[in-house]
Amino acid sequence: NDFPLNKYLLVPRGHCTFEAKARSAQRLGAKGIIIYNTMESRYKLIDPNKGSDSNSYSYSDVYDRPKNVPQWDNTIWPRNRIDYECGTSPAGNKGEYHPHKAGIRAEISVNELDFDPAPYDANKNDDKLTGTIVDGSLCAEYVGDDATFVQRCPSERCLLTGRNATDDGSKLEACCAWDTPVVMNGDGDDDGDSVPQHREERIVIPTLFVTMKYGDELMELVRSAELNDNSAEMEYISIVPYERWSPDVHYATIFLWIFASVTVWLACY
Repeated sequence: NDFPLNKYLLVPRGHCTFEAKARSAQRLGAKGIIIYNTMESRYKLIDPNKGSDSNSYSYSDVYDRPKNVPQWDNTIWPRNRIDYECGTSPAGNKGEYHPHKAGIRAEISVNELDFDPAPYDANKNDDKLTGTIVDGSLCAEYVGDDATFVQRCPSERCLLTGRNATDDGSKLEACCAWDTPVVMNGDGDDDGDSVPQHREERIVIPTLFVTMKYGDELMELVRSAELNDNSAEMEYISIVPYERWSPDVHYATIFLWIFASVTVWLACY
């Protein structure tokens, strides 16, 4: 095992399960694993065998080149109000913003984006859909005011919804991405290997999930450490994981059980 001693793995969220990632890190000998959320992970191909060939899909003259055409019928797009929030009124996605809901809706020129490799080119698209106007965010530019944008979209990130914003298909709809912690449950043996669930080793290493924002900050720390790796003073990133405290006895559950029992008893009496 050549994995460095007492090291954590920092890996992006993808399409394999959290359990599979954690078990793979454990098998490599990692001290722990940190999984950071990504915008790219919210898009998926229905049939990966179709690859990135966009020529088989129809497109209008507004597109500069075929790679700018999403694979509409072969893409699983982010989910409304689970992965993103448009924040619009019940009248429809193009209506006025709801006064008591977060979220923004923007219209992004399809020629500003790339979908090759399919279904979504994160290397070229993420920077254009992240940050404020100063950072070059197309969503923030559409809103026109950084203060309003940040207030309605605290994540400062947008996801494409998979819907055309215009009849000619020249613009795509994008809405504010949710960037919140996620509970990492087991995969129920859906990890892609041939080992039955009851024979797989128990995961004992710390497994942490961080948001896109904190993932970006960690990556910057890693890059900075790598740049100074040849300097006279080595730079290290110390990780101190904390486990959330959980009571041994759930008194609220006991109280609710007693309350329900007394209520049923009184009703029967």
